[in-house]
Amino acid sequence: MAGYNELVKNFDKLRDYMREFFIYGYKTRDDYDKKSARSYDDARRRIASFLNDYVDSSQDKNGKRVSITVSTSNIASNPFYAAYGCKSFTDNDINLHFLLLAILDGKSMTADEIADYISLEFQLLFDVQTIRKKLKEYAQEGIFTFVKEGRTIKYTLNQEKLSDILPDAKAEDFLAFFSEVAPFGEIGHYLQEENNLANEHFCFKHHYLAKVLDDTVLLKIMQAIEERKCIQFDNYSERLDESRCFIAFPMKIFSSVQNGRRYALMVGTDCRAYSCFRLDYIKSVTILDPFSKKTAETEISVLNKKLKAAWGTCIKRLSHLDKVEMEIFVDEEKEHYILERLEKEGRNGVVEKVRDNHFKYTTTTYDAGEMLPWIKSFTGRIISVRSQNPRIEEVFASDTQRMYELYLKEDV
Repeated sequence: MAGYNELVKNFDKLRDYMREFFIYGYKTRDDYDKKSARSYDDARRRIASFLNDYVDSSQDKNGKRVSITVSTSNIASNPFYAAYGCKSFTDNDINLHFLLLAILDGKSMTADEIADYISLEFQLLFDVQTIRKKLKEYAQEGIFTFVKEGRTIKYTLNQEKLSDILPDAKAEDFLAFFSEVAPFGEIGHYLQEENNLANEHFCFKHHYLAKVLDDTVLLKIMQAIEERKCIQFDNYSERLDESRCFIAFPMKIFSSVQNGRRYALMVGTDCRAYSCFRLDYIKSVTILDPFSKKTAETEISVLNKKLKAAWGTCIKRLSHLDKVEMEIFVDEEKEHYILERLEKEGRNGVVEKVRDNHFKYTTTTYDAGEMLPWIKSFTGRIISVRSQNPRIEEVFASDTQRMYELYLKEDV
C-alpha cells in the first residue's frame, strides 16, 4: 500500500479541500462523509505543510474542526499560490529539467546531441523522443528558443531577463499588483520570488483569495476559447448534490466584482441555449475537437450583441427583454454622488430627470431578477419600481414589507 506523499497528482481533490477549509471552516472530519478518512487526513496534512501559518483547528464535543484563516490586511501576497508548488513529479522529470537548463545555457544543441551528452557526461539514459517532447514543450513556454538548420532543430536557453521587459523601477510595483489582481497572477508571484521582489505598497480590502485555485480550469477553458474548440467537463450541482458530464462550446468568462466568483458562458453543441457554469464547480476539463469555424464565429458575434443587454450571467439565446424602471428621490445639491452611482453602475441603463430631485432610471435586460440586489441598495430613496415581469414588482414589494416589519414596525 502506498504511503503518504506530500506531493499530489490530482489537484482537483486538494482544491476542493482548500476551498472547504477556507469557506466552510466549521466542518468536522465526519462531515466529509463522501470522502474516505484517509483522503481527508492526507489533504489536511498537505495543506498544513504549505499553509502552516494560516491553518487553525478547534476541538468541541462534535470533533476537530480545521479551517484556513487569512486576514487580507496582514498579507503581502496570496498564500494560496503555494498550492501549485505541490504537484508530484518523477525522478526523470526533475533530472531532465535541470539537465536541460544547465546544458543549453549558452549552447545550441539538437535533441540527439543532448541525449548523447547526458549519456557521456552524466551516465544517464533518456529516450530521444522524451527529450524532444520536453524541448518542444519548453520552447512553447518561452524557456528555450530554437532555430532550424535544414531538417534539424537546435535549441538554446532563452537569455531574456525580467529587466529586458520591465524597467527595474517599475517591475516591483507592476508585479505586486498583477499577482494579486489579474487572472493567472501566479505568474507574477513566481517572477517576484525569482527576482527577490515583494509587495510593499498594495493592500486590498476585498481580496478573493480562493479564486486562484480555479486557474488550472480557467487556463484550459481560455485555451478552448482561443482555439474555438469544445470542451468536456464534470460540473457539480450544489442544488442536486451531484456531478454531471457536459460537452459545450465556451465563449466568454465573467468575473464578479461583488463576490469574486468566475463563470464560463457556453453554448451547447446544438446551439439551442446558453449556460453559465461556476468555475469552482467545474472539474476534469478535456479539450475536444474544433467547433465548426463558421458556426463558432456566428455564435460569438450573436453573443457579443446580446451582452449589451446583459446585467449579470443570465443571457438567454431566444428570449424577449424585460424593461425595468426605477424612480428615486435624490437631493441634487447634496447627493450628486447618487446620480454618479446610477450612471456608473447602471450599465446600459438611462438616467432621466423627471423634475427637481426626482429621477428615473430605465434599462432592458434578460432577467430583471438579477437586478434586485442592486435596486434594493437604493432603499430609502425609491419612489417606485416597475417591470414588464410582474414577479419582480411582487418580490420587491414583499421584501420591502418584510424589512419594514423587521426594522420599523412598532411593537404592539
